[in-house]
Amino acid sequence: MVLSELRKTPLLSASSIGEYVECSLLYRFGRIDKLPFEFRSDNLEFGTVIHRVLGEFYQARMTGDRMPLNDVHALFEENWRAVR
Repeated sequence: MVLSELRKTPLLSASSIGEYVECSLLYRFGRIDKLPFEFRSDNLEFGTVIHRVLGEFYQARMTGDRMPLNDVHALFEENWRAVR
């Protein structure tokens, strides 16, 4: 099966079950209707930026490049400012 086809199938995860148990309406709005949230916490924004920076860092390592620490800091700051 192709990945694009797999993504169309419903996903059952521990977090989705927990979300449904906590608030079924929030589950519906987020997972079924896919409505955007009006508010995203700083923790979620921070985690998103960390994932982006680590993704680029390890992508560079996979191609044999070394990303200096100053570049990692600059990349983090650039991404952080973009989400704020």
